[in-house]
Amino acid sequence: MFPYTFVSTTTTPALVQLKGGQNCDFWGLIATSMEAAGAMFVKLWWGGNTTATPVLGTTLPDLTISVPTTGLVQPLDWALVHSGPLWFAVTKNNVGTDATALVTGGGVITFFLE
Repeated sequence: MFPYTFVSTTTTPALVQLKGGQNCDFWGLIATSMEAAGAMFVKLWWGGNTTATPVLGTTLPDLTISVPTTGLVQPLDWALVHSGPLWFAVTKNNVGTDATALVTGGGVITFFLE
């Protein structure tokens, strides 16, 4: 298992591919949030058996994780295993098709992947 750390900001959200496009087993995450009001949402997409890249704001995520202003430690006892590469993005709202930028801050997100 390896940690992959990223810093989210208030710029326009973008998809980030994890682990160089290799298959990923997701073991959880640790995240901080600097949003003054409300949570931020970490959205995950697995590529599956396609070479198509998901489209932020259009393609519904496979998993959405709420990160409250107090942060989140969410390790998993068992990995979430899907085929294909894994992408993530951080948005302000929970709606699957949301692509709203964070308002007052970002956060540090560490993914645990294998």
